[in-house]
Amino acid sequence: EPTPGNHFFIILPDAEAVLPTLRSRFLVVRGKQEALLADAEKFLGMPKKKRLDFVKNFTKDGDRLKTIKFLAGLETAMQKNKMPITAFEELWTSRSFLSSRGASVKMILEHLALNLD
Repeated sequence: EPTPGNHFFIILPDAEAVLPTLRSRFLVVRGKQEALLADAEKFLGMPKKKRLDFVKNFTKDGDRLKTIKFLAGLETAMQKNKMPITAFEELWTSRSFLSSRGASVKMILEHLALNLD
């Protein structure tokens, strides 16, 4: 047992990675996501062909953390645009696949590019 007055800081790229029973006991502080939010809003406004081109350029470096941040921005943009729940289900499923080591970041984002309306 920790002594009274102790604080634990858990730094994660996405709060969704924590079990809901634990997350309900945390104070979640989100970092700034303006740049990736702007990218996400542009992404949602693009036709599917341009989205695929965006994914190709976005995934050149294969940075998973950047992709996780982009998906967080995408979720915020989807909330602003009041997208249907099915779109959020696609996003959440894609996030769960992203946490798997063998998953291709490019394929996950291409799936979202084609399935988000």
